[in-house]
Amino acid sequence: MAGYLTKPIAFLNVAEGNIAQRLALLVAIALAGTMAGSKALGLAADHLNYFYLYYSAAATPWAWILLDTDPLYHGLSKFISSFGLTFDGFTLILALLTCAFKFSALSQVPKANRIVLFSLYFSYLFWVHEYIQIRIAFSMALGLFALYGTDKFKYPLFMCAVLIHNTFLLVVGLYFLFSLGLRRPIAAAVIGGTFLAIAATQGLINDLLSRAQQYQDLLIQGQFTAINITSLMPIIMALSTCAAIYHIKMIPKNERQELYFTIVSFSSFYVLSATPVFAFRTMELLMPFYLILIARMWHIGIIFKLSAALYVLVGLRLVFFADDPLIGNRMLT
Repeated sequence: MAGYLTKPIAFLNVAEGNIAQRLALLVAIALAGTMAGSKALGLAADHLNYFYLYYSAAATPWAWILLDTDPLYHGLSKFISSFGLTFDGFTLILALLTCAFKFSALSQVPKANRIVLFSLYFSYLFWVHEYIQIRIAFSMALGLFALYGTDKFKYPLFMCAVLIHNTFLLVVGLYFLFSLGLRRPIAAAVIGGTFLAIAATQGLINDLLSRAQQYQDLLIQGQFTAINITSLMPIIMALSTCAAIYHIKMIPKNERQELYFTIVSFSSFYVLSATPVFAFRTMELLMPFYLILIARMWHIGIIFKLSAALYVLVGLRLVFFADDPLIGNRMLT
């Protein structure tokens, strides 16, 4: 069994898997989507905010929605509400779609140990995104599918992800820098410039600046100020990333984007700690790439196996067993 876990495997890989493995993927999507969509373990604190957003979109004219922040998310809300579905029905549909895109993407990541990757994902990020932050979760799902699930529709999916939650523009910008800019700078400049032009005409950059100002205003008011720079999770990420940098020669040059994303991820936690909401959002937005990095480096040495185990333990503690857990203690009544 140990040898089976120390090499990349095709388990849950849509492209390589047989019928049984594809069926297992469908079952996993159904179970996880139902869990997240039905809020089976209780409602998180963000639930009420999304509830109001859904019914607000239902009552808002299409012309206003298309000119507002994150128009694709609100447009989807309005479209689904037009069939008479309640918010509970919407969250279930959204969770199933999110899990379908994200699980399919993660199952197709090349050279990654699937069991390790999904174990890391279910210990923390599933609960933070799919269960709680449903809007950014759907954006990330489309973005990850664009990166790992398809080449033909990569850039349209990138744009959809940005229009669902405009913070995904950060991931797109870093992708152009890391994946294209270092190898094909002219192509990166042309495509990146096109994306920026579209973002500017759609008001996405202004929306991001406005959201940043809102976070700063909340910080001044004494909200969202709690951050612990000695938190274990970013420390684990930093140490294991340093180990990956030490073994960088074992990573092909065209497969290093996850390493670069991860460096930005844990670095942002410390660099942006003066504004905690920025620190957490940026780290968690880029965290899927850390999971992929560790799942690829798992077989290289004990440091990566230990990092994965510690990440799982810390993640589960934060979600369920902390003094103020993400799930359970912050239920709405």
